[in-house]
Formats: sequence, C-alpha cells, structure tokens
Amino acid sequence: MIGDVAQSQLSRCGQIEGTIETLLDRLHEDRRQVVHIDELKGCGRRARIRDPRLAEQRRQIIVHSRTDDGGRASDEEA
Repeated sequence: MIGDVAQSQLSRCGQIEGTIETLLDRLHEDRRQVVHIDELKGCGRRARIRDPRLAEQRRQIIVHSRTDDGGRASDEEA
C-alpha cells in the first residue's frame, strides 16, 4: 500500500516536471521573439514579421516609429 502511494507521487512529480520543462521551452522561444522585436523598435522602417502572433506588436512598432519623427509617416511605414 505504501509503495503504491509513493509510486503515484513519483509519477505525479514526473508529470509536473515535464510540464515545467515545456513551459520553460515556450518561454525561451517567446523571449527570443521579444528580443527581436526590441531590436526593431525605432528603426523607422516597416518590420517584416512573419509570425501572425506578433502582428499586433508589429503595428505598435510602426506607430512608435511614427511618433518618434513628429507624427509624420513615410510611405515605407504605411
């Protein structure tokens, strides 16, 4: 009986550990994408971002670029 309980707890800990590793992998990937976005900020040119999840951030970068030069947008940014 005690062996079964211990085995169940070990199994549960393994599942939690796997979940944590998966979340850390996703966080690492998201962090790399955010660093890429930060590098594009203020470049004054239209950013080419293929990941649809980052489309809104791309729009924010373009708006940020427009406000940096007094609100004037070039054709490249529009």
